[in-house]
Amino acid sequence: MKNALRGTARTGFTLVELLVVIAIIGILVGLLLPAVQAAREAARRMQCQNNVKQLSLASHNFESAYKRFPPGIIGPAEQNKNTDFRWWNDFTNSPNIGHLVFLMPYMEMSAIYQPFSDNRELNIDKTYHGVTSALRGRYTPWWSTANGAVNVRSPGSQYRIPAFLCPSDDPYKNTRGEIIMTGTWTNPSPAIGHLRFGGGSTQYGRTNYVGCTGRLGGHIKSSAFYARYNGIFGNRTKTTFGQISDGTSNTLLFGEVTGQYTDWDAFNRRIGRERSFLWHHNGLPTELHDPWYEQNTSWAHAYRFSSMHTGVGNWGMGDGSVQTISNNIDFDVLVRLSGKSDGQQASLPD
Repeated sequence: MKNALRGTARTGFTLVELLVVIAIIGILVGLLLPAVQAAREAARRMQCQNNVKQLSLASHNFESAYKRFPPGIIGPAEQNKNTDFRWWNDFTNSPNIGHLVFLMPYMEMSAIYQPFSDNRELNIDKTYHGVTSALRGRYTPWWSTANGAVNVRSPGSQYRIPAFLCPSDDPYKNTRGEIIMTGTWTNPSPAIGHLRFGGGSTQYGRTNYVGCTGRLGGHIKSSAFYARYNGIFGNRTKTTFGQISDGTSNTLLFGEVTGQYTDWDAFNRRIGRERSFLWHHNGLPTELHDPWYEQNTSWAHAYRFSSMHTGVGNWGMGDGSVQTISNNIDFDVLVRLSGKSDGQQASLPD
């Protein structure tokens, strides 16, 4: 009887054995988790590349239909139709609608585009000066003022469009407000060069992708040096393939934006997100006008091309290809890539 009972005795794990097993499991999880996270980020980056690709293809389809690329924005124009100017004072008589809106019909977004097409004048050549009071309502912009917080008038501007959002970023979180660049930023005043929306409201549709306007966007009359590096998208531009003399494969078309501080600020030492960009946005330049602001102010870095992908950013080129470029790219090379006809061809680094 004792032998039978002794044969059915149950054995168990010792405490040491359990600790060893737990330690092994912990090590395996520690090894696998970074790999899983890296795989997920790689998938997000591929989706981001696809988003940039779709924008590039839509731009080419627009060019095929109209024999030109869409304007960066239908912004203010002087009465003599001269759009190459520094001060952006006339916000009241311009639609101020950016290039992504023009691409919507070529990205299966006609339902979102239709209200803009029906209710707003999208004529690049119309200056909107001298409009009678009876017709002014048709030509007024869809935001009310260039200063401070404003109310977007079109409900269509509130759509959250997945194709305009990078999977590695969420521009609806951790932001102090929104921004629309109406042209080259040549002055820190909110009324000149951009419109700022305060309060961090989430009602406006946002984007992680905008077109490249060149070094300064082509709106500096007094400087032939900066105007030399005009990009594909600018105020009321009608860029054709023939005007991209540097070569479409060597000219930036789209880039990523996050609204974050891309560098430490010399004064405030702030990092993180500052603004989010709205999808009715103009393109961005690769450099600000005043190097002092570029080097010594935090808000200078908040309005630059940037990406949430570690060490790299996705860029659409003029030929429709998508290139992943290191954040450590030489700045002079980036500037030359942003210009469409500066005569200084630059190749992407290997």
